[in-house]
Amino acid sequence: MANSTAPGWAIRRSGTCLSGLETDCGATYAPFRGCCPMEFACPNQYNVACCPSGSNCTSSLLNPSVTPEVKCANTTWDLFDNNGYFCCEQGLKAY
Repeated sequence: MANSTAPGWAIRRSGTCLSGLETDCGATYAPFRGCCPMEFACPNQYNVACCPSGSNCTSSLLNPSVTPEVKCANTTWDLFDNNGYFCCEQGLKAY
């Protein structure tokens, strides 16, 4: 699958985000951090949404009439929902 990005949900990484490739959105559940593709920002109050810089797209990501398919910000990530959406690298287990 080709790697493409769009507004969507952040990946949850243990420790640190990928330097030079991802924006660090801050701590989620210790020791994990939310990370967005570098071209996106994370609204402070919603550190798991990856939005175009200067915008808060969280409401539109959660609204099925605006965004009918819930998705990760990077198409190579797998989406999970545990009282909130987040993504992991393909093939990894989430909790």
